[in-house]
Amino acid sequence: MIVVTIIAVMAAAAGPTIAAGVQAEKSARASSDMVRLMTRARSASQAYGRAYLARYSAANDGSIKIYRGTNNRCNATDWAAVTAVACASNPLCIDDVDMRRYASAGQTVVMFTAAGHNDICFEPSGRTFYRTGTVATDLFTDRNTVSGGFRFTFTRKVGGVATGVVRRVVVPLGGDARVLR
Repeated sequence: MIVVTIIAVMAAAAGPTIAAGVQAEKSARASSDMVRLMTRARSASQAYGRAYLARYSAANDGSIKIYRGTNNRCNATDWAAVTAVACASNPLCIDDVDMRRYASAGQTVVMFTAAGHNDICFEPSGRTFYRTGTVATDLFTDRNTVSGGFRFTFTRKVGGVATGVVRRVVVPLGGDARVLR
């Protein structure tokens, strides 16, 4: 009985620490999934000879959706038509990272980025383009006006307050995405 009581007390004391560790792991996994997603889009563009679009949305704590283009040029693809259909029934929507997957009771993982780049487009040539809007008439550019790339920040919030490690994922122009340390 004494051994069972000691185990129960130790388990009760360790419970909150284990739960916090699980939540911290979800935040780390969200940033790793973002790197995987961007690397997949860039690699698939080169492998299949088509432009791939990564579209960021701030809704619901942040998400990124990857779409396959209908040709090999970012500015020649009708992205409005490609993205018009919901991902669940759109064969051109190939993957996504949605922060709602990493949430649990009272805790969320939030992804945000600096205002100004909603779409990142990868061409088979290895060039990376971006545009600030999502309107069909907005053209992509590869001018280095974004400090060489794009940065996404992942924050875990408990009760609406940021807690734990803040992770940043950088997507450089013409390079592979990675987590900044």
